[in-house]
Amino acid sequence: AVKERRSLIALYSKNMNLNKNVIEDIINRTEGTSAAFIKELMRRSAQFAIEANCENSIVLEHIKDALDEMLFAGGSLNLKLLGGNNVSTKSDPINGQH
Repeated sequence: AVKERRSLIALYSKNMNLNKNVIEDIINRTEGTSAAFIKELMRRSAQFAIEANCENSIVLEHIKDALDEMLFAGGSLNLKLLGGNNVSTKSDPINGQH
């Protein structure tokens, strides 16, 4: 499953730069999610990167912001529709929160 998530991340983040730590964080946080969830996570992360004028680079903060938007602001229906019921909410290395 890790290999498949890694492939999906590469597919849905083409033309964006992600360092190894960001990729590993996404893989760890998305265990048990659908391809649609990963696609939407990468799309929203890219939007946060563009808004932050980071050009083609997605950093952990963009992933965190996208997950917060998808998991908490989007509500449970959004989560169910995207197949993210099993997404990890473990502590965030950026600010020590979920």
